[in-house]
Amino acid sequence: MSQKTQGGAAVAENVQAQPAFPSSEQVLSDIEKVANWQLPRLDSLAYIQFKRDESLEAKRWVQAVFYTGLKNLAERSANPTYKRWIGYKGNEWDWQLGPIPYYGDDQLIADTYIWYYNHQQQDPKILAATQKAFDDVIAANYTVDLELTRELIVDDGHKIHACQTRWCWADALFMAPPSWFALTKATGDPKYADYAHKEMQATIDYLYDENYKLFYRDSRFKDKKGDFGEQIFWARGTGWVFAGLARAMEYIDKNDPRRAVYEKVFVDMARKLKSLQKHDGSWAMSLLAHEKSPLPETSGTALFTFGFAWGLNNGLLAESEYLETTAKGWQLLNSAVHPDGKLGWVQAIGAAPGQVSKDDSQIYGVGAYLLAGSEIYDFMLAKEQKGRM
Repeated sequence: MSQKTQGGAAVAENVQAQPAFPSSEQVLSDIEKVANWQLPRLDSLAYIQFKRDESLEAKRWVQAVFYTGLKNLAERSANPTYKRWIGYKGNEWDWQLGPIPYYGDDQLIADTYIWYYNHQQQDPKILAATQKAFDDVIAANYTVDLELTRELIVDDGHKIHACQTRWCWADALFMAPPSWFALTKATGDPKYADYAHKEMQATIDYLYDENYKLFYRDSRFKDKKGDFGEQIFWARGTGWVFAGLARAMEYIDKNDPRRAVYEKVFVDMARKLKSLQKHDGSWAMSLLAHEKSPLPETSGTALFTFGFAWGLNNGLLAESEYLETTAKGWQLLNSAVHPDGKLGWVQAIGAAPGQVSKDDSQIYGVGAYLLAGSEIYDFMLAKEQKGRM
């Protein structure tokens, strides 16, 4: 057996045969531990083996995913550090978006700003830059085709694909729409939600495979095969969508007829993803490779686990069908946390299945872990409160 396979097996051995959630108190302690390890290392990424420019740039997606998870933790923890940290960084950044405001990845941080506006300080300056950027996008009315080609746009030294003026890649459904829906909730102006509905539907129509019930990362992968001859559906890319649908629906009224599309895609994906979960509780980086891919990977697993837990909490997924799947995912994630709180087995930045090791960590993986833990905390707290009634 290779060293890599042994590493995956070592994690799998820590996953119990009959998974169960720990208490809400233990879940909260676990996610605080991981957050506390990450917070002092946000500005010094020496521990990360592979990083790109966006890893080091404030407000961009790599760090914004962490803040998305941190705000969820801040809602649940009695530790005031998390709220204060968000406020401190928001003021330091003057509540600005990333360097390409019309690019979906650079819009993710807006969701944290809007949360701070709603929960801590209703100061119009917190929303001002986001509103201007989103107003500009609506006015521009980008109509470029969603095919991802070699054509690039250079903006202030940053490069994006031409189609990325819209949401032409799977990750974008996590990065952008929730901020748009949240802004409508915060301002009462429906135009932001209307734009998000239109663009989300276009992306779903283009990247969702009705036969597989999964999402291609982008147009380049519709004809690509993996190492075992399987159609490539990248776990983290699909995870961004599954989690993104849940995060978007947080802001969409249940009686909104447009929500039904997202609910159906979410439930159909959940059924497929359940069938693809490996015995160790993780998902293969190339989803259809399944058990042929022995290594665990925690960023995709965390996004899926968050989505399943959110579905349980919001009545879209039945406990009888999905409780075990969610518990196995959570146990796998915690088996990947080092004693000091570092989350391991996180695949580096990319767009396709790759390599991963026990020591590999990335900020966005931690953010996804915090999202999953926050939903599982809510699930267990509700169970415990019901038991005390």
